[in-house]
Amino acid sequence: MNFTSNALCGEDVAIRPDGKQKVAYVIGPLRSKNKVQRDLNFARAAALAEWLWLLGFAVISPHANGGPFDGVVPDHVIMEGHKRLMEISDIVIVMEVSDLHDSLGSKAEILAAAANGQEVRYVKF
Repeated sequence: MNFTSNALCGEDVAIRPDGKQKVAYVIGPLRSKNKVQRDLNFARAAALAEWLWLLGFAVISPHANGGPFDGVVPDHVIMEGHKRLMEISDIVIVMEVSDLHDSLGSKAEILAAAANGQEVRYVKF
């Protein structure tokens, strides 16, 4: 996976002013019209999460956390859980992909992060 971001450069980008590790929450499309696109969404999220861990962030990736339970656990339970996890995050990282604007869940999370006053950064794939 190739991605770029000038938004996450520099030393200690993953460290809060109090010296603690920042918690990063990953936003991006999950569901799709077909399995191939869904698998691609999971792969993108995994690659981004890995990169963020390597930068020093503690990472919450809803794709890995709730995605496997899609269709098993009621949507509202997973969505409320993700909302709570996002609230405790220091920074929100959005996967900027071609189908981002088709994702109602991603749009809602971006709006919620902005309403919470959280730092939001975009990473292009």
